[in-house]
This record gives sequence, C-alpha cells and structure tokens, in this order.
Amino acid sequence: MSEPVVSHARSLGFTCELTVNGNWHILPFHPKENWVLSQLETRWLLSVDNVAQMYLSSAEAIAFLKRRHQLFYDRSRGGGISL
Repeated sequence: MSEPVVSHARSLGFTCELTVNGNWHILPFHPKENWVLSQLETRWLLSVDNVAQMYLSSAEAIAFLKRRHQLFYDRSRGGGISL
C-alpha cells in the first residue's frame, strides 16, 4: 500500500510523482541528491545514481524519508552530518 508512504513523504515536503503506469516516485529535496524511491507493487525500490540498491517495506521507506529529511535540514542549518 503506497498511501502511507506518499502521505508521509508529502508531509515532509518531498516531491511525489505518479507515473503513467500508476506507481509513485519520491524524489529528494535537492536535485544534486542522487536517490529516488520507486513504488513496485507493495514495496519500494531505493535507487542511487540510477542503480537499484534495495527493496524497502513501507515502514522502512518512511524511516528512510524521515532520516533524509533530518539530514537535509541539519545541513541547511549549517550542522554537521551525523549518520
């Protein structure tokens, strides 16, 4: 189910695009970030530099988005990157 992930992504400010085949893509805040989350049925595929990295459950996708959101705003405030 994509709705919780897409809803959460939108609430955090990520760009969410619906493809012609009815799947979602969630894009990073900044174009220089090179990842994308793509919906594949009930799972999410994380790709970096157009290379598939891993399949995520909805809960894992939301956790990934929360972390990316935190890292982006930490950097924009001049804070260091903590992994």
